[in-house]
Amino acid sequence: MSLDFTPALKALESLIAKTGLFEGVNLNEPKNAVGKGLRVAVYLDVIEPVPSMSGQNITSGRVVFVARVMLPMLTEPVGTIDQRIGHAAGRIMQELSGDIELQDNVMFVDLLGHTGTPLSAKGGYLTIDTTMFRIMDVTCPLVLSDIWAQGVSA
Repeated sequence: MSLDFTPALKALESLIAKTGLFEGVNLNEPKNAVGKGLRVAVYLDVIEPVPSMSGQNITSGRVVFVARVMLPMLTEPVGTIDQRIGHAAGRIMQELSGDIELQDNVMFVDLLGHTGTPLSAKGGYLTIDTTMFRIMDVTCPLVLSDIWAQGVSA
């Protein structure tokens, strides 16, 4: 028994892609400017145990991904940038709210913060290469069952 979050990550990628809002969905934090149009990068942020959902011999855990919605700051019309990224982040949150199990080993998407930070989004700015982006980071907290056996070494 070990932590395998790859099926959940792939399900998250599929869920985001099926919205049809994005020019591209990357499964890593970009190192280079990602190009024009609305983009999203999904990357791992936190892995931690959830004591209240674990037993004496098995540990359940919380795996948090960030879905970073990005749009270059020079996108025209400039006055719609916040609406576009806000709508896209809200749509990701809506899709996660509608599919709270996501994948077999995911007990639930922690919509309301039962185990920590809830499903949420926060705006900001980020420069990659020489391109400035308006971003919205969607925190996607997933609770996975039985990810570590206690008292057993590999």
